[in-house]
Amino acid sequence: MGGYGKVMVTRKGAMRPASRLVLPKAPNIVRSVYGRPINLMGTVTVLQNSTGSLPENALFHPNDLPMELHGVKLVAYLSGSPTGDVGGHILSMKLALGNIPLTNGFVPSFVLAKSTDDYGSTFGAAAPSQMAFRWKFDRPFFVPAGVPLSVSFRHNGLTDDSIVVEASFEGRTLEPGWKPRRVFYPYAAGYSSIPLRLDDTTADATQSSEDDLTNVRSMPLQVCRFVGRLTAGAIETSIGGDASQRQQSDAASSLVDIRIVASKGFPVVRNRTPFPCVFYYGDRAWDVRATLTQKEYYKVYIDTVAPTTALTAGTFMQAHIGMTGYSEVAA
Repeated sequence: MGGYGKVMVTRKGAMRPASRLVLPKAPNIVRSVYGRPINLMGTVTVLQNSTGSLPENALFHPNDLPMELHGVKLVAYLSGSPTGDVGGHILSMKLALGNIPLTNGFVPSFVLAKSTDDYGSTFGAAAPSQMAFRWKFDRPFFVPAGVPLSVSFRHNGLTDDSIVVEASFEGRTLEPGWKPRRVFYPYAAGYSSIPLRLDDTTADATQSSEDDLTNVRSMPLQVCRFVGRLTAGAIETSIGGDASQRQQSDAASSLVDIRIVASKGFPVVRNRTPFPCVFYYGDRAWDVRATLTQKEYYKVYIDTVAPTTALTAGTFMQAHIGMTGYSEVAA
């Protein structure tokens, strides 16, 4: 038998000091905030053929603490026509942390992540009037306290209406002064082709430059995926701007071939290959594991296959290719 107190009696009758009962410590209320989720949101209205930025103070931690960010979520819609459809190519985004670029300039928003909708030409539309997506970073992204996160958007001029953008960054709070041993910086680059004609029976072709799908940072880039989108429609009416045009772009994808080479001519997609055979039809993505050093690049060649019968007069096809990944450096 036994018990708690100053002494404890054993079965043989001997007496010895009882061990102290150790009670759990009360939780430290101040430290309990560390590791909690955080979501910071900003809004901006972008005019036609213009750029706009989220307010920097909207993206600072409210308690001036460091953060670990896991991704960015975005919703966009037309300010003048809230029921009008918005394609993912109509808006481009540029990110930076202080003086470190996180994108290669402005990148079409729908090549930042895999598709989640039936058509694959826009990002999982929450409703016919909105474009919504989430770019989940491949590695957690450390943001020191007090360092500004710069987020800008460019209206690509495919509609007369202004675009309202609501963007939020998700992650968790870290304790004051915390620093990781390794820092991972997300990165994205993109290329949009010129519009290619599909309204006659003549083949067309174009290619990216060495400055599009390239690593502009001094640190090596781990490339995690390529994303490919096709949009189709009349050039004067927001290519890929409505559901019927998105379906048409899917149907016409067999008319577009792609070839990709790396720096110094190394083959990536060696032969002319139908677009859906490179970018899986379901999510429009190709997961890879590759490394690009500074100024190395991938070059994309786009060719259309001359249709036996020309499509509707004024029909064009536009290809959009994205490259995402991260860089790892010592803190």
